[in-house]
Amino acid sequence: MAEELIQQLKENEKGYIDDIYKNHSHQQIENTTLQQLKGFLADKSDELKQAVYDNYQEFLAITRRLEEIEQDFMTIHTQFNAIGTELDELNQHYATEMREQQSKLDKLITERSSFLNISNSLNSENNDMTSKIPQLRNDIKYILDAPSLLQVYLSQWNFDECIKIHDNVRNLLNKNNDLKNVLKGHVALDQFEEMIDHIVDKLKKRLFDLSLSSRQTVVIINHLKKVTNEEKAMLIFLDARTKTAKERIERELHSENLSLVTQNVCSFAFPLIKSTHSVFITSFPVAPTSCFASWNISLINFVMNSLEKKIANKEVKQNSIKVDCVDKIITLYDIVPQELSLVFIVRKYLSNIVRSLSKSKDEIDPKMIQKLTSHGFGFPF
Repeated sequence: MAEELIQQLKENEKGYIDDIYKNHSHQQIENTTLQQLKGFLADKSDELKQAVYDNYQEFLAITRRLEEIEQDFMTIHTQFNAIGTELDELNQHYATEMREQQSKLDKLITERSSFLNISNSLNSENNDMTSKIPQLRNDIKYILDAPSLLQVYLSQWNFDECIKIHDNVRNLLNKNNDLKNVLKGHVALDQFEEMIDHIVDKLKKRLFDLSLSSRQTVVIINHLKKVTNEEKAMLIFLDARTKTAKERIERELHSENLSLVTQNVCSFAFPLIKSTHSVFITSFPVAPTSCFASWNISLINFVMNSLEKKIANKEVKQNSIKVDCVDKIITLYDIVPQELSLVFIVRKYLSNIVRSLSKSKDEIDPKMIQKLTSHGFGFPF
């Protein structure tokens, strides 16, 4: 009702007043209409106050946010200024260091000049020291920087770059006697050799990873050949394969399930012989075949000796389990190519296992007895 009255006042104030006094008594206007208007105005006044308060709070929030933004901007500005100052200081520092390094190189060359194969006559056509020094300085700087560069690339496992630096330094030293004489006894050469030792150690560790493909393994071996020599790289490779194989086999032997042990050991060791031979002939094409043959004999003796001790153990009473293990070994060894086969060694250990059988054949499958007999094994019953 009050809102309708307000609307009428807005539209026709005079007409409304005339109408209300014409149709209502003074008492009615006083008691009803005015009270409604007062209540309405009071409500609107409260709403207005709340709106003003809300707007003021929002204004304060915006003001605070603007202050924060301004503060953030000032902080960023301060930080940028600090960074700019630090960069200026770094530039000055490295410029100073570069000048000092340049001075040291020049001094080093001057001090070692007596060792150089250069005539004292700077005008000599064949021995012009002035023309040699700039390149000599660049080569020396490269060699002095080599240890730190190797450290960076080695931390990234970037062997390709490490080998490049190694080859470059070796070539510089081998081809330039002047350079070798200038750097003779310098600590940078010792640091370089130390980093090469670290590279060799990391390459060794990579060879213990049997998840690498044959191609990846060959790449690692080629790196090793460059930083050591072919013979040493070959010994490192075969030694890594031996240690990895023994560790894996010894873990498998902890299981009490003989059939599972036999399956796992043979499924790992026999294919390893084949893959190792493939990598060997690719990486060391001129190496004597006796090198791989010795490794092969050593590994197969370790594998079969470990299995014999596990299977022929007196505590194992079940003939059927032992015979099953023998059959698995015969079957799985077929994966080894004929030219790598050491079946005579395998048969020696298998014969020992067969001899450990009890004198009862009741629990053994007759077909299995027939199969092993056809392979030349004699049974104690």
